Amino acid sequence: MNKKTNKDPELGISGKAVKVVDQIVMQLMARLTADAAGVAKLGKKSTLSSDHVEAAARLAMPFALAKHAVSEGTRALAAFKQPVDAAA
Repeated sequence: MNKKTNKDPELGISGKAVKVVDQIVMQLMARLTADAAGVAKLGKKSTLSSDHVEAAARLAMPFALAKHAVSEGTRALAAFKQPVDAAA
């Protein structure tokens, strides 16, 4: 039986496609981590900062993708640093 199993029938993405995308993301994360660690080591730092990750993204990705990634990362970091409203 050659039945295609859809991970999300609404989107029509197969389980195999999900695995491929997952592998791509994991490889990119590994590369960013290694590059960020290298940038930190060059600066004689033992702790990664957002600046190290930003530099790694610029090194590992094409210009337009890196620009978008840095923009989204900056936005996410600002949201993370935002104090949580106690009234909510």
